[in-house]
Amino acid sequence: MKFKSVFLVGVLLLAFLSVSAIYADDTVVYGKSSFSIPDGYTLMEQDNQMVMYNDDYVMSIYEGSIIDTSKARDNRIKKGYNLVEEKNYTLDGIKINQQSFNSKGYNCLFYTFKKNNKNYIVSLAIDENKPIPADEDNPAIGIIKSLT
Repeated sequence: MKFKSVFLVGVLLLAFLSVSAIYADDTVVYGKSSFSIPDGYTLMEQDNQMVMYNDDYVMSIYEGSIIDTSKARDNRIKKGYNLVEEKNYTLDGIKINQQSFNSKGYNCLFYTFKKNNKNYIVSLAIDENKPIPADEDNPAIGIIKSLT
């Protein structure tokens, strides 16, 4: 039951997902990029959007044009997300805007950044009763670091 709820959050994060699933174990080619994910994730993709999930997390990756992060934040708030924290920081030379929200029993983190002249948004959804993983254990941070 909990898995289905987490999956539904992923569906809310991205619209019109493909129905085919790919079981990933290492490097995934995504558009003109590639990245590494841990074993055990299932991937669903369509066009420039991809969703990955396992029993604990739902992650999505978007590559393409993005709106200003403050407008994105305001849009999420209008859709019912409760802003918990927003911070800007640099990770391995990448400037990241991280917005953390709580919505309908889930913690949702959005990482907006530019890497290799491409714009990305990586999101992570996790049950609000589970701790948000530290950077070294955060699968979204792992994807950001491995994007090429």
